[in-house]
Amino acid sequence: MGAISSASQEQSQGIEQVNAAISQMDGITQQNAALVEQSTAASESLKGQARQLSHLVSTFKIDDSQTEGGAKVVQRNTGQALLRHRLS
Repeated sequence: MGAISSASQEQSQGIEQVNAAISQMDGITQQNAALVEQSTAASESLKGQARQLSHLVSTFKIDDSQTEGGAKVVQRNTGQALLRHRLS
């Protein structure tokens, strides 16, 4: 009788340990899901910023044939005037 009681108690403790491990794994899984959502949001934000930067940079044109004092000249067409900048 004592052996059955002891085995039953050990089994109960084992089940408690398994439940604790599953709860811990569940918490970590939820944290990982939150991190994935944050990473996705950050990626989308960076994608938009890269698109905007690409659009802004596309207005610049480097003309290899034009140099001033050994520096390349960058021209930017603003729609109203052609701006010239030296690249040092």
